[in-house]
This record gives sequence, structure tokens and C-alpha cells, in this order.
Amino acid sequence: MLLLFGGVLIMGTPLPPNSPASGCALCWGAGKSLGLVQPEYVDLFFEDVQPGGLFPSSGAFVPSGSYQLSHSSVCLYELTTREFQMRCNFGATATLVTVQFAGLESDSWLGPIGSPCALTCFGPSTFFFLRVLFGGTCKISWNEKGLD
Repeated sequence: MLLLFGGVLIMGTPLPPNSPASGCALCWGAGKSLGLVQPEYVDLFFEDVQPGGLFPSSGAFVPSGSYQLSHSSVCLYELTTREFQMRCNFGATATLVTVQFAGLESDSWLGPIGSPCALTCFGPSTFFFLRVLFGGTCKISWNEKGLD
């Protein structure tokens, strides 16, 4: 069971029911690969992400476990805190997951998925010394309850 605390899912209580969103006809709708109803919330589950050579020593964290992102526009989901911003964009050519630490101009972790509407992405595994975070995977899912 999980508890939502500031967008971060923590073991404890079940997820709240989801609710329908709209706008991303690329992935959701009749005959689309992700189902009929677009969810209001998606969950990102990070595993095995590692700090890289540019990892900030003060106050940064390494994404691990589950985070719940809210639908913010058409095919985009976001979670913004004081420390970081996570985005999941179901784009026309690929799904893209990013994590950006506050105060850094570039993305700290970038997980491109080579096809639209894909649900698993892999972090960069090369040039770890030039990255804030590297490696690992991110899986995208959502609670079906409340979408009917």
C-alpha cells in the first residue's frame, strides 16, 4: 500500500482513485494503444538511477520508487516541488521522461523512449562523468480505478 506525500508515493495506504483527463488523442481514445480513457494522474517508478559526475553535493536526491504526476496539458504530466521537477511527455515521435533539479538549467535525468505512447524508459548509460544522474529505468503506469 502507498501514501502520497507531496507527489511522492510512500508505502502505507492505497492510491486514490484516478479521474479522467482529456486532450491526448495520440495515445488515448477508441483504438489507441493506451486505452479509451486518459488518466488525470500517472505514476513514474524509478529503479537503479545513479548519481553521475555532475551530481550536486548539497541537497540533491536520486529518484527512486514511485512519484505521481498530474495532467498539466494535452499529453504532458508534471510534478513540481522546491527541489525538482519531473515531466512525462507523450510526444508524437517518442515518450520523454525528465527530472530537473531546481537551480540547474539542463535536465538532470533524461529518459527518451523511442516510440510514442511507450511505458518504459531507460536513463543514459554512457558518459556518466558528464551527467547529473545516469542509468536506471522509469516505468509509467496509472490507477485504472475511477476511469470508467
